[in-house]
Amino acid sequence: MKEKPIVSIVMPVYKAEEFLRKNIDSIVNQSYKDWECIMIDDGSPDNSGQICDEAAKRDSRFIVIHQANKGVSAARNRGIEAAVGEYLMFVDSDDFLPPNALVDRVDGIQDYDLLSTQFYRFENKNNEINSVKFKTKELSPNGTFVASAEEVIMDLFVDHRWNYQGYLWDKLFLRDIINQNGLRFDEKLSYNEDRLFIYYYLRCCEKVKFSNRFTYNYIIHADSKMGQLENKNNVQDAVTELDALYKMKDQLKADDDPAYYNCCGQLYLKACDFLKQVPHGDLHDKLIQVKKENFRVVLYQAHGKKYLVIKYRIVRHLLNNIKNLFKK
Repeated sequence: MKEKPIVSIVMPVYKAEEFLRKNIDSIVNQSYKDWECIMIDDGSPDNSGQICDEAAKRDSRFIVIHQANKGVSAARNRGIEAAVGEYLMFVDSDDFLPPNALVDRVDGIQDYDLLSTQFYRFENKNNEINSVKFKTKELSPNGTFVASAEEVIMDLFVDHRWNYQGYLWDKLFLRDIINQNGLRFDEKLSYNEDRLFIYYYLRCCEKVKFSNRFTYNYIIHADSKMGQLENKNNVQDAVTELDALYKMKDQLKADDDPAYYNCCGQLYLKACDFLKQVPHGDLHDKLIQVKKENFRVVLYQAHGKKYLVIKYRIVRHLLNNIKNLFKK
């Protein structure tokens, strides 16, 4: 009987033929060999599905699932259900891994519920490479730091001590935690579904380990989801970020979690950001309401030093708006 792999890599694939072979090669060339890669062809209209099939013919560790287009969340859920490894990680089809990504993650997560690492960000439009490092100065001499899940949830909305923790692909998860708690991606969301999943995962954790190893190469290009957001081409889809934040807000309130106020602050700032792109209409009115109700919560109910960061960001935003008014 074939032994189960240690790491299951889940990769949704859609319109990725330009980048997919480089990604596949980066997985094949990992120094750590005990893995499976589940590639979910989400009804891709280009040659991505064929490239996946070719990879599976060359290397049996690649497992290909073809399905009608249902979106990235449905594709990831299909991958979770097919995975058999002890650990689970997510890879976007247009990115690629450094050679030691898997070994650094497996070595790093021992005895912890979640591992978060650093990554490189590549800007395709101008060939820039940026190393995205943790902000904290609290790393040990061996480049690690351990935090409680409660601390990480607090920072999930303000990214104060670490980098933004709403990404999937810089992390290694325990598959047992995912399955035992019935965790899946919300298939109704097209943006911020990753942060929502991580939030629900963190609610099931005790200790999170941070490692300063760089274990992912993240590519920003015009057709990528983040590229569309940064180019502000898809406002309506981006507003689903608010839907995810409201799901987190409701759960945080039900749990009486102090991170509730950070989430409200994040909702306020997101609404302000989207209002710049939506000058009128029903969506504009909805964003005004989101902005007002969450501003009041943070202003009148959030007390203590732990909320200074989110309050500072709100005040800074208000001051910038006033400054811009005087410039006009």
